[in-house]
Amino acid sequence: MNLCIVTMSGLASQPSGSPKVVTQKARALAGLGHRVLVVTDDPRSYYEVRDGAFVPRPFPRWSLLLHRTIRRYAGRRLSGHGLPVLEQPQFHCAFDPGMALRVLYCASKESVDLLHAEKLGYAYPCLPARFLLGIFTVLVEHDVEYQRLADTCDLTPRAHRFMRRFERNACGRVDAVVTVSGEDRQRLTRLGVEGGKIHVIPHGVDTAQFARGRRERVRGMLGLEGAVVGIFHGTGSYKPNRDAIVSLVGEVVPAISGRGLDLKLLILGGPPPGVASPAVISPGVVEEGVLADYLAAADIALLPIRSGGGTRLKILEYFAAGVPVVSTAKGAEGLGAEDGKHLLLAETAEEMAGAALRLAGDPELRARIIRNALEFARGRDWRLIAMHYLELYSRGIKRAGRRWGRA
Repeated sequence: MNLCIVTMSGLASQPSGSPKVVTQKARALAGLGHRVLVVTDDPRSYYEVRDGAFVPRPFPRWSLLLHRTIRRYAGRRLSGHGLPVLEQPQFHCAFDPGMALRVLYCASKESVDLLHAEKLGYAYPCLPARFLLGIFTVLVEHDVEYQRLADTCDLTPRAHRFMRRFERNACGRVDAVVTVSGEDRQRLTRLGVEGGKIHVIPHGVDTAQFARGRRERVRGMLGLEGAVVGIFHGTGSYKPNRDAIVSLVGEVVPAISGRGLDLKLLILGGPPPGVASPAVISPGVVEEGVLADYLAAADIALLPIRSGGGTRLKILEYFAAGVPVVSTAKGAEGLGAEDGKHLLLAETAEEMAGAALRLAGDPELRARIIRNALEFARGRDWRLIAMHYLELYSRGIKRAGRRWGRA
């Protein structure tokens, strides 16, 4: 099958968030014997995934010229709807005729059998190729965006109405929608999306990558020998992460220290400005190739997350790395992990401190949580998740009356 994933730029260059999900998913799909092409915001090239690498394929020269001419148009359209400036870039593509032409070019030139849009805005550039070439088109929602923005931004009523229409329209015009949790599926059905076209396929994790973590390498480098180390990783500019870090530094770590456990807090991705503590060690953004080492250096993961949507990729990575997790219910939402079996749930700073002390003082509980969480992560390995996508693709292509492409 020739599959085209349409998504954001930054593949393989960002160690967390959506680009990592797309990169790992594309590699897993290609590893199952299918030809995977990736079209991003980059007007110069699209990519073929080959032996785990993203090999560039050039677009014609008109692509770059068109991009330079019309890129400001998208920004003006989004500003007119009142979306926050920092949130606008991920939706530019929906108003970019140049990107729609690039998708159409790639789909036609490469005899694409299926279009796969990663995240809401990227469904729109797929629609002309879907209509003109009859290609089955899937939208993968990492979050329900209208709800995420309502939770994390100060949206005006006008912007909120626009996002609801924008999301409902995209979901209505593609052939299938994938959410990463049952909770997100329910949110879309309440929005008015037909329930029969929504499929739940969770995010995955590269279990082999995190099994290779070298604990002592990072502990020695950061001077953490003999210390009890907590960890939180994620983009510090993202509001749910930023709020969680503020809570960790200002409430959770002091509550743990007040109970006699001297905890060092390792924050990857960088704390927000103004957050400082002698207990915090922040090496900034770490490369994906060494992330497993940093996670292996930790004794516990602490996630006081209280907003956002989708599923928490970071929890799956902690599970795969053998790091026991203490999280709020919101932080573990959509994952399907069980309290007391795969992780410990706690809502207040005092409850999180109590859970951390339980894990530190009960080796049997700690070993059981780690063992069950690792088994959970193995069931979410990207190769298994990719097989669920291929089942959906196969049914969709057959229903659309198209043949399988050349694998």
